[in-house]
Amino acid sequence: MVFSCRRAHINGIADGLETGSEMTTENTQSQENNEGSAKVDATPKLVPQSKVDALIAQTVASERAKADADREKAKKYDELLEAQKTEQEKLIGRAEKAEAKLKEYEAAEKAAKLRADIAKELDVPAHLVRGSSEEEIREHAEILKEELGATSLVLPDDGKVPSKAPEGSAEEAFVQMLEGA
Repeated sequence: MVFSCRRAHINGIADGLETGSEMTTENTQSQENNEGSAKVDATPKLVPQSKVDALIAQTVASERAKADADREKAKKYDELLEAQKTEQEKLIGRAEKAEAKLKEYEAAEKAAKLRADIAKELDVPAHLVRGSSEEEIREHAEILKEELGATSLVLPDDGKVPSKAPEGSAEEAFVQMLEGA
């Protein structure tokens, strides 16, 4: 009878291991009753190694599956962050380029207006005036004014159109040749 109780107790423990549950208080109470009786069983209760191995293999497999799933989620998250970071960097780069181009256009427009104003003030052609700062533009415009003022030609009868080329000139001979006369 002692043998069959032990076997039933061992089978109960093994069944509990298969389902993953722990021993109930009834089992521990029966062990305490056995310890209190005159027949004390000092041999440990053993579970077959195959059941222990199966339980360990099942636990390891489930933990590996969880770890693989977590690793995959982390990888996808990192890829998403990298893609967003790359997209943000692209947008930031485009914005910086646009701001730089706008500053260039504003500076060029300001310099053109300044050249036009100084050229008008000093009475020189604006398209000839060079420089990027007001000092450079003014200096160049003054030099142009001096040079253009010293070498400007005054044509006699400026604005009058001659009525006919002088007689015997090369131009008259050319025109007659074209006319066929």
